[in-house]
Amino acid sequence: MDFAVLEHITSAILPMQPLALKELPVNLVAADPDMENGGEVDVLLGSEFFFEFLDLDGGRQQIIKDNDGSPLFLNTVFGWIVTGTKKQITGDAVTFCSQASLEKQIERFWSCEEIHTASKLTQEERDCEQHFQQFHYREKGGRYVVQLPFKMGGLQMIGDSKQSALSRFSQLERRFKRDESLRNEYAKVIREYISLGFLAKVQDRNVDCSFYLPHHPVIKMFSTSTKVRPVFDGSAKSTSGISLNDCLMVGPVVQDALFDLILRFRVNSVALVADIEKMYLQVKVHQEHTPYQRILWRFSEEEPIEVYELQRVTFGLGPSSFLATRVLQQLAEDEGELLPLGKRALLEDFYVDDFLGGASDENQASLLVQELRLLLQKGGFVLKKMDFESATCPDEKAVLDSIDLGAEDQFDPLGIIGPIIV
Repeated sequence: MDFAVLEHITSAILPMQPLALKELPVNLVAADPDMENGGEVDVLLGSEFFFEFLDLDGGRQQIIKDNDGSPLFLNTVFGWIVTGTKKQITGDAVTFCSQASLEKQIERFWSCEEIHTASKLTQEERDCEQHFQQFHYREKGGRYVVQLPFKMGGLQMIGDSKQSALSRFSQLERRFKRDESLRNEYAKVIREYISLGFLAKVQDRNVDCSFYLPHHPVIKMFSTSTKVRPVFDGSAKSTSGISLNDCLMVGPVVQDALFDLILRFRVNSVALVADIEKMYLQVKVHQEHTPYQRILWRFSEEEPIEVYELQRVTFGLGPSSFLATRVLQQLAEDEGELLPLGKRALLEDFYVDDFLGGASDENQASLLVQELRLLLQKGGFVLKKMDFESATCPDEKAVLDSIDLGAEDQFDPLGIIGPIIV
């Protein structure tokens, strides 16, 4: 064996996985008594000499391995050496560090606390507003007539919808068979729609473009007016995969946020609440667009299924809320010059069809109610369920006493009964 003497072979070698001497099996003498600390390399030998150092004499045990994950012990002429890996116990540690400047913290605080201004209108919302201004008009009696705000090219995308509506109507009739009282209530509402001119039977069904709306009842057991109301599915797909709502612009929100209304409402000494009777149904749809509001109906299974067209702004269509509330805004602009209190209330104190307003005293409140009623009548609307509560008139009937509901049934978004967090 030839050796080459060098000043330096390599740097000190430390074990990758330290093993203390006390971890060795009993009665084993380590070749390196200081193996747990590592050390300098004294001699570097080639692998061809490795097996010459193994102690193969005397038939003694040469290899010890306890189990998986434990190191391997080899007996050599120098003593026992250790190789392989040892089982490790690891722990997961998560370190989180957050650093924010005072400037950023204050900026975030004001961002959360500020009352956000109205967002800018999208292009579609601007187009919808322009469409309303261009095509709405009033009848001789003052009622407003609007057109459905179709998107550019929307009419060409509509496929056949009658078969789908017929299938849905068959499902509705099967439901009526299981609930006769529901059938009677629903039929009662349909008769009312027909008598009031909200719904008209179609004489000429040969119209090139039309859409059949599936419909179903929505039940409100605790409603003080209508317990069953028809809702029309403008999102039902036609054979082209496109629904009527897909072809319509929705329009922007034109009324103030509910949060703003509640703040103003709570300031008043005299609180007033009311709503507009059947607000959507007081706005007519232009006769060119009523074919897109067709429904199927019959009062009994012995009768043939008839086609009807909804003549008014319809629950279930995307732009309906915009059209109805925008008409209120337009009415305030058209007729409000001589009725300033009513105009301000119509522009600022309505959330859809609900009026949440008030005045500083009873006389001012009485004048406000008179102006608001008169202003709404000029557009064909009727204000109903008017109630009030006065901080200075304890003998007046409180707002909620007249509703005659149990505490568990009261709708109290304004915190009249109990406080709320908005």
